[in-house]
Amino acid sequence: MTIIDVPNETRGHSGLAEEIEQILRDTASLIQEVTDLSCPTLVFRLLTPRAWRAEIRAWAERSLEEDLAQARLTAPEADRVRGRLTAWDASDLRPGWPMNPGLTITDHYGEPRTLITPQALHHTGVRYDRTALIRFVVHAGVHHAQIAASTGTLPPPPIRAAARVHEDSATRTLMEGHATWAEQKVAGAYFGFCREHRPREVPRSWRYRQHARLIPWLQPPADLTSLMCARAADPSPPAREDGASFVQAVIEVSGSVAPFNRIWTDPSLAPTNREITHPEAWFSRVSIEGPALL
Repeated sequence: MTIIDVPNETRGHSGLAEEIEQILRDTASLIQEVTDLSCPTLVFRLLTPRAWRAEIRAWAERSLEEDLAQARLTAPEADRVRGRLTAWDASDLRPGWPMNPGLTITDHYGEPRTLITPQALHHTGVRYDRTALIRFVVHAGVHHAQIAASTGTLPPPPIRAAARVHEDSATRTLMEGHATWAEQKVAGAYFGFCREHRPREVPRSWRYRQHARLIPWLQPPADLTSLMCARAADPSPPAREDGASFVQAVIEVSGSVAPFNRIWTDPSLAPTNREITHPEAWFSRVSIEGPALL
């Protein structure tokens, strides 16, 4: 049984909270059936923009400190990483919130939580398109299943103190691609379409378009050291398509979803940035150098 909770921590938007809760009740079993992953809880919190940024910043700080506790860095190096977190907050998180309808993170206990700003749903156009809202909720619900299956290894924090497993891990693209693949399957079952159901483009607000132009100018220059910085926002549509194609290829070869789901429990099975677009290279590495998937 899946526990569904949609706390509304804003002063309004009660209708949105009820709508999201109903969507989750209608699709929770479909998500588990398609992914073959369990969803013990589905918690979607509605927050104000300021509270949303504060929660994301706290998660990023918490994740970074956990990384720093394990990384062998000098004090100046650790301070430099913390400085990058501050720069990320100023150049990405603050101006980027209208472009992100919701983000799934983990709380202090490692449990998945999807944080939503109703205003961002407005700016992205998702709030006024019933189909887009359903697909968004399903997509986030798949992230809950991924995190529950990974036992704390996902999602990757926006700022990392050191590389994990391999430096060019495409974990975020894998997560988004898998969620996109499952979203497509669930949408087909939910809407009853016999053919592939493609989402239509929803109109963006003027503020969304202005922030989209602003963010590239605020990005700090690339750091050529081994310290890593990754954006918390979802990858671009092409990256999602690459991840979805990778997932589809692996499931077709393995014959079912169950063998593929091992990828959530073993970080060494995560594809690299090259392997995400060349599944044959990933098959070669997994079957010869790494744990056997099949």
